[in-house]
Amino acid sequence: MIKITAGRRGYTLRLQVQDADLFRLLIDALKRRIPRFARRYDANERCWHISEEATSDLQKWLNSASRSYGVEVLWVAPEDQ
Repeated sequence: MIKITAGRRGYTLRLQVQDADLFRLLIDALKRRIPRFARRYDANERCWHISEEATSDLQKWLNSASRSYGVEVLWVAPEDQ
């Protein structure tokens, strides 16, 4: 599952994938799709921050993850995190 939250400056996403190979595949795809300047991994929070500038790239990555790998995408309200 990919949990994503929209914020004031972009998006926060958390991957909850049990399969280590699928997890690596998704992360590699994320790094290929989202430009380096538009993504940042937060090791303390264990999440990715994606800038608003990369909204289109993020949507394409989410669609691909859902369609190609069967990963559920869940949009979460900020207060529900």
